[in-house]
Amino acid sequence: MGTKYNPSIVRNGLLYYLDAANTRSYSGSGFTVNGLVGGIGATLVNGVGYGSTDNGYFNLDGTNDFILAPDIASLNLTSDLTAIVWFKIIAFPGNDWVRVIGKGDISNRTFGFWYNSGSPNVFLYQRYGASNVSILINTTLQLNTWYQGAVTSGGSSHRMYINGLEIGNSTVSPPFSSSSSLLKIGYGDVHQYHNGYISHSMIYNRALTAQEVLQNYNALKKRFGL
Repeated sequence: MGTKYNPSIVRNGLLYYLDAANTRSYSGSGFTVNGLVGGIGATLVNGVGYGSTDNGYFNLDGTNDFILAPDIASLNLTSDLTAIVWFKIIAFPGNDWVRVIGKGDISNRTFGFWYNSGSPNVFLYQRYGASNVSILINTTLQLNTWYQGAVTSGGSSHRMYINGLEIGNSTVSPPFSSSSSLLKIGYGDVHQYHNGYISHSMIYNRALTAQEVLQNYNALKKRFGL
């Protein structure tokens, strides 16, 4: 994959991987991001910017910017998965939701990791199906702070992690909704756009263990001063 990390990033089941720090993934200019596994990349939509501090990040303006993956069947995950994203919030959108990474529209939310800056602040892992996953955790969101958000589904077990630590879970049986809406990073088809930075995004076709989620966090945290 090009960039070396210590400890290494978990590769088993890795379907999708964008990294603003890796010149094989992004050159620092233009609107095309190359995927580091599987040849699945993305398009920077509506003028997403780039910053070189913290080794590199995509800068989303909170107005209409997002990162759009292509229409690839393997990303339409309706059962087991892990989604991981490193992000920083520069400004809150008011009392409203932002989907940092996910797939699905307002009717068929295949999966999504969200935050809400209302009162109280919350993180949310959401999936729609015959029964819905809704892991909603009150928190205190900090501006100008890097977070690693991770959500996993394995069978009927669903978990949410922040900075390598589990903060919530639920038990809901699959399958979950399929959707023709494409994977988006920084926007969820509804509600608000992310105003801030996105560095890494990863999708797996299995549920990473708690140890593996922590391993991925430890592999990158020094880059963000954590």
